[in-house]
Amino acid sequence: MTGPAGVPGAIDELLADVERFRMAGLATGLTALVGALGLDAGAPPEVRSLVAEQADQVAQRVDRIRHLTPTVRATLAAAGVPAVVVKGAAVVEGMWPMPSARPMSDVDVIVPSDHRAQAAAALVRAGLRPFGSSTTEDTFLAWGDGSAGRLDGESVEHNGRVEVHPGWREGLHGYAVEGLDLLAIAMPDGDLPGTLQLPIAALTAHVIGHLSSTVVRAEVRAVNVLDVVWCARAPGFDWDDVARHLVACDPRLTGPGLWALARAGGGGGVDGRGVDGRGVALNVPVELVECEVARLPAAARRRLAAADLGDVLRDPSSRTTGAWRQAFACELAERRAVVAQMGGSVRARIRRGRPQPLDPLPLRVVMVMPPVTGDDAAGALARWPTLVRTVRAVHADGRATVTVVGRTSRTQPMHHEAEGAEWWWEPDDAALVDRVLASRPDVVHVHGTGFVRLLARLGRSLPRHVALCVQHHGEPAPLGRRLALRRAAHRMVARRVDVAMFTGAGHGQAAPFRRAGVVARRTAVADVVEAGSLLPDDVGGTAVTLPGSPAILWVGRLVPGKDPLAAVDVLAALDELTAAGTEGRGSPHLHLLATDRTLERDLRSRIAADPHLVDRVHLHDPVAPGAMASWYRAADVLLSTSRGEGSGYAVIEALTLGLPVVMTDLPSHRRLVEGAPSADLFRRGDAAAAAVAIRRLVAARPGGSAASVVAWPAVVDQLVGAWSIGVTRCLRGVRLR
Repeated sequence: MTGPAGVPGAIDELLADVERFRMAGLATGLTALVGALGLDAGAPPEVRSLVAEQADQVAQRVDRIRHLTPTVRATLAAAGVPAVVVKGAAVVEGMWPMPSARPMSDVDVIVPSDHRAQAAAALVRAGLRPFGSSTTEDTFLAWGDGSAGRLDGESVEHNGRVEVHPGWREGLHGYAVEGLDLLAIAMPDGDLPGTLQLPIAALTAHVIGHLSSTVVRAEVRAVNVLDVVWCARAPGFDWDDVARHLVACDPRLTGPGLWALARAGGGGGVDGRGVDGRGVALNVPVELVECEVARLPAAARRRLAAADLGDVLRDPSSRTTGAWRQAFACELAERRAVVAQMGGSVRARIRRGRPQPLDPLPLRVVMVMPPVTGDDAAGALARWPTLVRTVRAVHADGRATVTVVGRTSRTQPMHHEAEGAEWWWEPDDAALVDRVLASRPDVVHVHGTGFVRLLARLGRSLPRHVALCVQHHGEPAPLGRRLALRRAAHRMVARRVDVAMFTGAGHGQAAPFRRAGVVARRTAVADVVEAGSLLPDDVGGTAVTLPGSPAILWVGRLVPGKDPLAAVDVLAALDELTAAGTEGRGSPHLHLLATDRTLERDLRSRIAADPHLVDRVHLHDPVAPGAMASWYRAADVLLSTSRGEGSGYAVIEALTLGLPVVMTDLPSHRRLVEGAPSADLFRRGDAAAAAVAIRRLVAARPGGSAASVVAWPAVVDQLVGAWSIGVTRCLRGVRLR
């Protein structure tokens, strides 16, 4: 007598003894399974009574979960926390054909790691009581007194837990492994705006991951196997789709679960009895099982080959040997964690009854500024206004803590505290790396892609669980024959970089760096705007008057890369439009607010060559950053003729204030103007197209700004997202080694 898909165990022998059945049944979930399948028909009355009692208790749990799950989803949606509800959602959406057969006592919620604190706060405000916290989950009580109840933890009093998993980490024994990036494959849920749900293939992969973790812990319950049976009954289920999700996971969350299904009789098309009496064929592809088991550590493969599913059923009266669990460890630190975990009592291991304070666990980020400075701390911060504002914004957000480490030409290190962060300057690269390591970061964020020697030293020194990220700041890709040696050096260190950040990555900004080998194929590319507006919070100031109709403002350095001569060509093209009568009359003026004067002679020669431009091109001296807002307000449009940009600070500031912007069509510019009605792009060198765009924007006078794209909260969101990608990929990569 067996359950669906050959669920193991001599159930008929257990049914003959109520006490034995009570312990074995509660420990494995077999009581509810027996009741659902009607396997207790010939059992003694006391056993049938126990089964009926369990079925009634399970039905109560399911009813409560049906009411609790929508509340949890709505609470997180209202708080703006992206979340996938897994277990409770499966009940509510009718995934299980017989709800009373699933002894579900909690709701599993998966949120991004960087939203862990927000999720906890939202659930507490909704009335849930913090119950416990670990590296893999935060637990809240919706009802019950928090007592452990029976050893299996399935009592009504202990019911109603909400488990929030940051990212997707499955706890093994003292260490965590990374599973699916569920948020990347989740779909919008039409029933509740702002919430997400999983396709059936992803949900099945998740269930197999949970089953795998129970195999590794030697705590499998029959109902964990049955979960996969029920997923496989869903319309549109396809093992090929499931396999595509599984290959992205740590093999310890795939191979052991598939092995368990094969041992239960669900592999290779072996039929088993279904929960509704109809035949069920799991048809787990044999090649999938073999492929995923082959990815496991050799010691784990040997253990599984010699074991049967009955050897790893959850047993509250004994402890599985440490050798079994250590076989799945990939690193010495994981083996030590197994030993420490095994040192606890059985009762403490199975039930976690003592409430613990919740820890929001913000990311620890070390930002590295490689350029050497000879200034003191105050002078260095004055030279790095973008970095200062970035640190300030991240500190105000609260999802990460930042330490900044830079280089100094002085012989002694410098230390400073500002903007909620510690700032260090070290005299050489070796000391800089030591300072980074002493900060115990989750993420190391290097500003600039060109510092190969420093990146190589960091790559050698950082622990493998630390994510290494680099951010592009406008430097060109090392293309061309003369830079072949530099490209070779980049390729040597690029594989250690987990995330490369570019403004306009989604528009091709990173492509030349991929070709040059600066960004490796395995490296994730994140679209992160370089900075928000650097204008002071109080953007008042002395009013400025700029002649011209329209008054065109150009801000930058008089260097070839900024192409100020093209701006003069645009003014000439505007004159041609006016002469042709296409846009009415006006006297446009160009105002060049310039710093570096490299091309000043060429610029003045170009102006002198056209008498119509002499009085309408104005070359202004640079002004203090605090006065820039007055210049933007005085202009009718900002013109940018750059041939290449990391982002474009003047464009960001103008967009923030709602000034129309016309700029060359660059990947970074496309990113900055996403959704901005007051911006237009033109092909580099096409002065006529730029002139038409200026006339159109000035005539339309579109309002609003692109604050949603370039505002500091949006920039921080992009940074935290990139850091989180790095942490996830780094942990996953460690586990697969």
